[in-house]
Amino acid sequence: MRNLSNKGFGILESLLSLVLIGIVLAIVARAYQALNRLSVASYEMSQKLELSTFLRHFSYEVSDALEIEDISSGSVTFRRTRPGLHARREEPSLRLPWELPNPRPANRDLTIDVIPVHYFFDDAEKRVMRQQETLAAETVCRDVGLFTPSVSGRILTIEAKPKNMTASLITSIYLPAVSP
Repeated sequence: MRNLSNKGFGILESLLSLVLIGIVLAIVARAYQALNRLSVASYEMSQKLELSTFLRHFSYEVSDALEIEDISSGSVTFRRTRPGLHARREEPSLRLPWELPNPRPANRDLTIDVIPVHYFFDDAEKRVMRQQETLAAETVCRDVGLFTPSVSGRILTIEAKPKNMTASLITSIYLPAVSP
């Protein structure tokens, strides 16, 4: 007869515990894969949102330009007025965070109030940079895979693509007809 006081695991209990551990590990692995896919999708959406915000800001700035100087592969240079130049005199001074400038004399040279702005694609770092007359280059948008400006008549078309995605964003900007 067998001794019933012998304690321990038999082969059946061991196999059952291995099957249960395998099921639990399979569930954990599937949850990890789903979480990883969600993380990648979230990162791609944030890239696309950042690029979309950049293109909207860029289009506002270019549509305010006085003159487009150069449009080449991966770069756009235009001239615009200095920020704050058009402060309205009727604006209550208490509402403005800066002091109103003194009125300009009638014979003042307006060309000193016009500054060049240069956007360019930094291929090594995969980002679009903005350079202004008085400021050093500053990063505008990171993780960009493509930045292609093209012009047709008075329509500037910008195609940009996030670095890790296949779909690109395209925006068209109607260029102003003013000159300084």
